[in-house]
Amino acid sequence: MSSTDSAQSAVAASLAQCAINTSPAVLKVQTSQLVHRLNLLSAFFPSHDYTETPLAGSTVLEIGCGQGDTTIVLAHAVGSGGKVFALDPAPLDYGSPYTLEQAQGHLSASKLGDRIEWIRADPLEAAENGSLDGKDLKWVVLAHSLFYMSGEDYVYRLLKALADYGKKHGGLELLFAEWGMKTSVPGAEAHLLAVKAQSAQPLRGGNVQMSLEPAKIAELAKKAGWVVEREAWVEAPQMDDGDWEVSAAKSMDKGESTREAKALLEKMEESIQGPVECMDVWTGMFSA
Repeated sequence: MSSTDSAQSAVAASLAQCAINTSPAVLKVQTSQLVHRLNLLSAFFPSHDYTETPLAGSTVLEIGCGQGDTTIVLAHAVGSGGKVFALDPAPLDYGSPYTLEQAQGHLSASKLGDRIEWIRADPLEAAENGSLDGKDLKWVVLAHSLFYMSGEDYVYRLLKALADYGKKHGGLELLFAEWGMKTSVPGAEAHLLAVKAQSAQPLRGGNVQMSLEPAKIAELAKKAGWVVEREAWVEAPQMDDGDWEVSAAKSMDKGESTREAKALLEKMEESIQGPVECMDVWTGMFSA
């Protein structure tokens, strides 16, 4: 491990203490998630150290914050002079073993709490109805939140509303990160196929309601009024998401599955020859 990797892991381990569950097993998983978020910052800002990015002192809107994995890193990045508006449409009793309300409340009580304001709202409604006006947003972050959305049209309308906000308020930067629907290691093929199967036939309440290729995301962003500034890849991040999505896909009822979903599930099972790894992550920076 290089000195940079070691320092990054130390930062992630420290930030993980802000999360609600710090048992050794969970802390290991939480730390890996935070290392990945720090790697995303490095992909977005390659000429800056991840501990000092252009986010410092600014106001950030995070769309699809969930229980706060990315929120923790963003709150750390904006510093004491910045603010993160963490938005998610899920009900506060959503989540297990801890609910959204419990996880977010715990994070609010942490050393980063005064940098975070939680918003429970539908992202598209919030972007279209003017409720974001007056927040002086400089950055919008969508990190691993697209798969929860309802479809391509929803994504386009959201991007359009955010671009319109930027044009109205003197500019806005968009940081987008999502599973890139491609693999650089054989062990990640099952993750890719699990996501494709769930996209073909979404599980009720599942993590994957839809998926889009990076080229399609960029196309929708351009159509919505965004200018592509930079694209980069994070290859095979060391996390448990591949395992989680394979487990979710295995819970699908093959008897009730569509022909497409059933074929993808069969390919997924055949592809598992050892530990399941994660597919690559695409990142894009856009301006409006």
